[in-house]
Amino acid sequence: MDMSHRPHMLRFAGLKLVYKQGPREITVLNNASGEFMKGEAVALVAPSGGGKSSLLHVLGLLEQPNEGDVYLGDINCSQLSDSERTAVRRSEFGFIYQFHQLLPEFTALENVILPQLIAGVGRKEAAEWAKDLLANIGLGDRIDHLPAEMSGGEQQRVAICRAVANQPKVLLADEPTGNLDPYTAEQVFDGLLELVHERGLCTVMATHNIKLAGKMDRVVCIENGQVVEGTLSLT
Repeated sequence: MDMSHRPHMLRFAGLKLVYKQGPREITVLNNASGEFMKGEAVALVAPSGGGKSSLLHVLGLLEQPNEGDVYLGDINCSQLSDSERTAVRRSEFGFIYQFHQLLPEFTALENVILPQLIAGVGRKEAAEWAKDLLANIGLGDRIDHLPAEMSGGEQQRVAICRAVANQPKVLLADEPTGNLDPYTAEQVFDGLLELVHERGLCTVMATHNIKLAGKMDRVVCIENGQVVEGTLSLT
């Protein structure tokens, strides 16, 4: 898919991230730079411990790098206060993790409604939007079920709907199908990718799944602490 005409949605420059383990310093990111565009789905691949989750945390404003800047559109998020970063993260970013982390005492519908209520959306409007999202991803007949009453794939699809409920500009996914069997993983992934392209979301997904990564618009890798254009042979 040609993305050259699309605006840059998420950009980062000169990122350095160092963790301390006792007397040791482990450099995870070292002058890492890159950019992702509106409507683009990017696979992020690297060996275990290679920095995929750390990069997603920095891009999603969950963690401050030691050096460098993260831009959302024209906003330099690295220059924002903690409260401003929290506000941007809540309104502009959606997150999906390997484990769905649904609230067990709430139905599928309620799990998708809740983030909207927190954002100030009225309950009726939130419920209508949640029903549309769940129906579009094949869960229209499961909205009143608790997580324990759904399969792993269904639970993860609810988590996807929850992540996009507040219509973020950027979707960050950390091994979202890693806990599913291959058949279910592909079903969930295809639903996610369709949603991403329909809504023009800038999406970065960390994955070990070569087959699924091959369906993305682009693949990038972390090598020696830097983000480089990759090929599936690098995984």
